[in-house]
Amino acid sequence: MAIRKSQRDRFEELRQALVVIDEGLRATAATQEIAHLLPVIGQLRSLLVSSGQTPLLLDLATQVDFPLEFYSIPLDFLDNEEIAEILGPTRIQWSGDSLRATPEGPPFHHEVTLAQWLSSTQLVVGQTKVSGEQLLKLVANKLGGAHYDPTLPPELASIIQFEIGGVPSQFITLIRLAEVVVHLGRELLSQFGITRLTHDS
Repeated sequence: MAIRKSQRDRFEELRQALVVIDEGLRATAATQEIAHLLPVIGQLRSLLVSSGQTPLLLDLATQVDFPLEFYSIPLDFLDNEEIAEILGPTRIQWSGDSLRATPEGPPFHHEVTLAQWLSSTQLVVGQTKVSGEQLLKLVANKLGGAHYDPTLPPELASIIQFEIGGVPSQFITLIRLAEVVVHLGRELLSQFGITRLTHDS
């Protein structure tokens, strides 16, 4: 029979995951090397994806009643028919300004939860809508965050060619998500006396 980990052990696991994400983001920003994002994507999957596993961050936040709230453009943005006419049949929330930990400017007056964002449409390809959680799983399972796969689903193949500053569009969205997760994770840990990710941070 499996022995359940203590809450203290799980908080330590969260701290370690946040270190990996934070350092991966810093390394990517410093070098523009996408390879640094692969462990970031893998940790995001472990913290947030619920299918077939217990997502660490979501589970801990539920246990201690911590609100995982941040700011986003409207979550129905890609579902809007007027926006669809402007952006076309393939569209993704890949702007660097689609979500942030704190409100900045008119687009960020919408407070949302992580659960709401993960279930909202973040990619549309033709008639197929992909949620934030599904996008994270696709990138992790197909582009190296968790597995390497010789094939690409059409949802990823259609957007992988688009870049901002040399960074593929699917990673832009997840970079912003990772920044939010580090912020929320720090806030959660600080409530339990863990104020630094590492000795130097």
